[in-house]
Amino acid sequence: MQSEKKDDQQRELPPIDFTSFIMSLGTQAMMYLGDVKPPPGMDVKVDREAARHMIDVIEMLKNKSKGNLEPGEEKFVEEILHNLRLRFLNAGK
Repeated sequence: MQSEKKDDQQRELPPIDFTSFIMSLGTQAMMYLGDVKPPPGMDVKVDREAARHMIDVIEMLKNKSKGNLEPGEEKFVEEILHNLRLRFLNAGK
């Protein structure tokens, strides 16, 4: 346990920014839709309702951050939402 704790403390994580946060939420939605395999050792079942929830979370963040995003961030969120909505609709067929 002690060595695991040291490994976690020594690992450097990239700085979090809005785009990477939205990407992580989008990746979770894609896992729930079955489009992306989860990391080894992680069991994520296909769950359309959970995917819909993640899409709604991204939409809420887009609305709450309106006027505070850089143009590139705004475009990125729009593209992620568009792609996720299309995948969500296709997964229901």
